[in-house]
Amino acid sequence: MRDFRARGLIYDRETETEAGSCDTVRCLFGFEGSRAALGNVLLINGDPPAQGRMSGKSRCRERKTAAPDMGGKSGGAESMKEMRLGFIGFGNMARAMADGLLLKGAVKPEQIYACAKHYEKLCGAAEARGIHPCRDARETAENADMVIVAVKPYLVAEVLEPVREILQEKIVISVAAGYPFDRYESVLLPGTHHLSTIPNTPVSVGEGIIVCEEKHSLTEEEFAVFSEIFSQIGLVQTVPTAQLGVAGDLSGCGPAFAAMFIEALADGAVLHGLPRELAYRLASQMIVGTGKLQQASGSHPGAMKDAVCSPGGTTITGVAALEQHGFRSAVISALDAVRKKQM
Repeated sequence: MRDFRARGLIYDRETETEAGSCDTVRCLFGFEGSRAALGNVLLINGDPPAQGRMSGKSRCRERKTAAPDMGGKSGGAESMKEMRLGFIGFGNMARAMADGLLLKGAVKPEQIYACAKHYEKLCGAAEARGIHPCRDARETAENADMVIVAVKPYLVAEVLEPVREILQEKIVISVAAGYPFDRYESVLLPGTHHLSTIPNTPVSVGEGIIVCEEKHSLTEEEFAVFSEIFSQIGLVQTVPTAQLGVAGDLSGCGPAFAAMFIEALADGAVLHGLPRELAYRLASQMIVGTGKLQQASGSHPGAMKDAVCSPGGTTITGVAALEQHGFRSAVISALDAVRKKQM
């Protein structure tokens, strides 16, 4: 049985029952198909995040802050234009997310607030982006409608302790690895609306992945606005809690593995006379194109490989060399080592 929390209630996905109304559960989780209608939001095992019509008054419309009304006639687009984002922590991942959002025009610079341990360094990063630097987490949270927790996992409880009451009236999005829903329940005050995610660095150019825990306490409208904003910088993918770690490892560590492959492939081309910058450009575009082809066609990667390998040809000769040197087993072992490190 998997529990899903929404609007302070616990839903049973297996039986689709809730004390008082099963229609609400079906509305939240009873969608068919494998793709939601929210940009790049993908679903896993047929269990979508909250979406569609929601009965009752949304808690986000009851809040005391200046958060936009996400359930009114203005709709999600207007809410997205008004949403103020606050980054608690402004390290590599937070900057990547902010850069992607600004690049894609998902939000304006004046809608972003951020705080960090070193204020002077933060001011430089904020000035370069035109966003608001804040002295501390309290100032950031007070000015934001959606707060992104982007500090190191071991600092989460310490940093959030002074602002727990403020966060109770906000939408809280975590990008801290190893902090799923249940762990946040022991850190945040009861009733706080929060979602745990694991983004990767390509969000900075609008081509990232944001893995989201299926179990969360955002309302329907809140998740819709979150998806509307962040699907502009990457694929928003929900997974069950048990799969959050490995999905995060694949998408989060994968860019390093892919960069190593690009570098090695380019080195091979340089060995045979191709200029290095050109080799990097071709190798990188090959990765981009192959990924898009797989996504568009849905083809099995093995079938895509076979389509390029003519009998006795050059490509199959290269594939054989990779197999002889344990290419696939090395990649599998890399992800396996990452997963064991996390356990």
